[in-house]
Amino acid sequence: MIRRPPRSTLFPYTTLFRSEGYEKLADVFFMAKKWSELKKLGEEILELGCQETWVYVKLGIASKKTGYPEKAEGYFKQAVEIEPQDEMLLDYLLEVAIINKNKSLARKAFNTLAGISQDQMKLQTYRDKIDII
Repeated sequence: MIRRPPRSTLFPYTTLFRSEGYEKLADVFFMAKKWSELKKLGEEILELGCQETWVYVKLGIASKKTGYPEKAEGYFKQAVEIEPQDEMLLDYLLEVAIINKNKSLARKAFNTLAGISQDQMKLQTYRDKIDII
């Protein structure tokens, strides 16, 4: 018996998962600021089994832009788990942790960021925001 790859519900004629093609489409949605479409595409990509950093980042940004910072936090946490020393990912995670008033997560992300970032002004700004939470 031959098993077929899952069919896409967003793109019903797509049967093979090709990460590069989906990433390019996600970039198009991102550049066009089509946040709902980007969220739907990202969720489908995860269902297809792709757990690459870019998927979590795009989903995090789209979730934040559509008013779901709690979901964004989860996606950025996943991205940071994959690439724990990526300064940009730590910035995203810190921003949503501060929005969500998640002080323990903000401190953890800040401590990691402080070990890799050379931008003292940015670090002080984050430190001040965390203190206010």
